[in-house]
Amino acid sequence: MSINFGKVEKYFDKKGFGFVTRKINSKGKPAIFFHIKTIEQSDPDLALKLKNNEIENLFFWYDSEKTNKGKQVRCVIQPTEIDISKHPELLKKIKNKWLDLYYPDVPSWFREAISQISSGCLVIDLDKERNSLLEQRKKEQLEREQKRKEEKEKYLRIQEEERIKRNAEIERLNQLELTHYPKKA
Repeated sequence: MSINFGKVEKYFDKKGFGFVTRKINSKGKPAIFFHIKTIEQSDPDLALKLKNNEIENLFFWYDSEKTNKGKQVRCVIQPTEIDISKHPELLKKIKNKWLDLYYPDVPSWFREAISQISSGCLVIDLDKERNSLLEQRKKEQLEREQKRKEEKEKYLRIQEEERIKRNAEIERLNQLELTHYPKKA
């Protein structure tokens, strides 16, 4: 079973087929083909939305299969049918996506999708772990900024000390020159 969650990307109502994205197992993979007959068999309400061209922000859980033409939706899965504890690989992918700090926030569609298939505890636990990672990242960033600031201050202090030494040496040489070679009147 290859469970995924996706958004209807395109639907061609006259031809009866479309494409759904792979939101959990994405990694640059193309959208998956689906046929309206497959959708009608497993989720008549979803099929009706497709037929009425209500595809904006239309998401659903599905199982896919590999065919000789590529991957396609095998059936729509109702969230209540998914026992996350029996799909450790799916849970791992969900966790990896949830904890991906590339995005500042967990997308609302993703939060809703995970809430549909799990207890509220999973979402709470993932939020705690994500917040902990964000705090750790923030702390590390502040430490890096502090280190850069200290390095800059040290660099400027060394530059100032060298400037003072140069000026003192120039003054010493000027005094030496005046002592050995007094100005003629």
